[in-house]
Amino acid sequence: MRLAVCDARDLVKGLALHGFHLLFWITLSLMLGTFFKGRGAVIGIPALLLAFQDLIADFGSRYLPGIELWLPKRIEEIAAQVTLRGHIASTVPLFTIGLLMAVFTVIAFWRFKRKEF
Repeated sequence: MRLAVCDARDLVKGLALHGFHLLFWITLSLMLGTFFKGRGAVIGIPALLLAFQDLIADFGSRYLPGIELWLPKRIEEIAAQVTLRGHIASTVPLFTIGLLMAVFTVIAFWRFKRKEF
């Protein structure tokens, strides 16, 4: 059995991608926090999305081909491939998740301006 070896640069790249993945969840939660007054929806919606990403990708691909590229689970897979110097199948999820994070941030700032504190 051959063990995969990675150097420090590959590990840092993989950790940066995991940070990117966490930033997605932070921006999603921030945006949801501007829409809901209670904590249930702000915690529940990301938790359900995290738990059912595979199911959403399987059933959603019938009606929306390419929906799996918009789900953040792919970032973890890309991070593992980068860390282990494997072949990266597609970098499209990085761009789509980055676009979603920008949209979440813009919506959250727009809602911040409209809210009275």
